[in-house]
Formats: sequence, structure tokens, C-alpha cells
Amino acid sequence: MRRWISGAIAVGVGIGVLGPMPAAQAGFCPTPLAHRGFVNSNIDPDTLPAIKRAAKFGGAELDIHVTKDGKLVVIHNAKLNKSTNGTGYVHNRTYKYISKLRTKNGARVPTFARVGKVAARKNMTIAAELKLRNQWTPATYGTAGRIAKKATREGATIYLGGRGRGFEVDLPMYAGGALTYWIVGSSQKLNKANAQARDVDMAMANVGKWGRAKVRAFKRADIVPAAQETQRIKRAKFLRLTYVVTDFPKAVVCR
Repeated sequence: MRRWISGAIAVGVGIGVLGPMPAAQAGFCPTPLAHRGFVNSNIDPDTLPAIKRAAKFGGAELDIHVTKDGKLVVIHNAKLNKSTNGTGYVHNRTYKYISKLRTKNGARVPTFARVGKVAARKNMTIAAELKLRNQWTPATYGTAGRIAKKATREGATIYLGGRGRGFEVDLPMYAGGALTYWIVGSSQKLNKANAQARDVDMAMANVGKWGRAKVRAFKRADIVPAAQETQRIKRAKFLRLTYVVTDFPKAVVCR
């Protein structure tokens, strides 16, 4: 089993973790990780402006794709026309092509390396979901791991995860000791043994199915429990999660 990480819990589109709270907050409440960054009508998701704004709240959840030439870029959808003025799929385009694209509000598609530097400088927590497993190789897993570990050494906390058994096996094997998390599928059983078997640092699942006993069991297993539903902020507080991944970071406040 991995080194001890201060207990954590994640929610559907959200993440929760048991750990230290920002000094400015009174009482207990989770630190929000803004879903795809802090997004509004002027700030596009998974862009540097969104990620920098998310630092105000504690961190962000974001997505990573691999370009045709093996560069790691932060973008949600594989189809470039979904969020940029480009065409085709990320994995069929070179980074040179993608670097010239702009989102609706004029932002560039950032590299994961650039995001890692921003996260380290601003002491952010990042939950990075790797997308499209068939596009990943031992080399690109290794690159993701090196970026995440370097940023973590310099002040950030970055977890790498992906949906499906392939990511569960490959990430711990090839990411070189980076922090990893297990996104629990709807058909998978969420328990201590399954989490330990995956050699992960955090398990992310629908927090609505959790109780305080589940949280304590994960802590004893040295696993950071995490939750997925963005609307579960009250539930995350009840379970005393450290992080909650949410579309509404401003709503995560202590009363």
C-alpha cells in the first residue's frame, strides 16, 4: 500500500478529502475543487483563466488528452470543435496545430505541464482525469507522472485518475509513483479491499452511498475517499470530506 495521504473523499463530479482546512474558514467544510476550473460566461472550462480562478477556492478537477505527437493537453472533449475553433480529434492533431486554437472566449488550450506550474505556484490541489485510455502509452503515462510529481514537490497536490480497469492497472504501473485515484464505476463494489487492490491513494465514488463508517474504513486502509456528485455539498460536509469537486465552488462555505 502507498504512503499515507491525509484522508480524502470525492463526490460524482466532485471530490472530497479529509485534511487541513483553509485558515480563513471557521468550523469544518470541504475545500472545493472547481469542476473544470472556475467557469462563467467569460471564462471557458479547462483553460488557464479557469484554473487560476479556481485557486481562490483551493483547486480544480480537469481532463487530460494526448495529442498525435504525444503532448499532454488540458481539454474536456476529444472533439476539438466542441470547445475550440479547431476541427477533428485531439489524438489526430499535433500540438503545433492545437496550440494555435482558441476557445470561445479566446483562451488557448493549455498543456498539462503549464497547469502543473500554475498549480505549484498557487499551492492548488488538482484531480486530473486521463481520457481515452487507448491513446495512452507507457511513455505518456510516465510524462504525466513526472509532471504531477514535480508540481507536488513544488507546492501542488496532483492526483491522476481515469475511468475503467485499464487506467486502474496502467496508472500505478507507469506513472512512476505519482498520486493516483480510482474512479469507482457504477457496477463496481466500493470497499476497502477493492481500493487496496488497486494500489491507489484516493477512491472517488458517489458520496450519496457513503456513511461515516465507510469514511473511517477508508482512512484505516490509508486510502483518501472521494465523492462524485456536484450537488452533494451538504452530504460532503456531513461526512467531513476534505475536498468536494463541484460546479459551484462559491457554495462551499462554512456557516
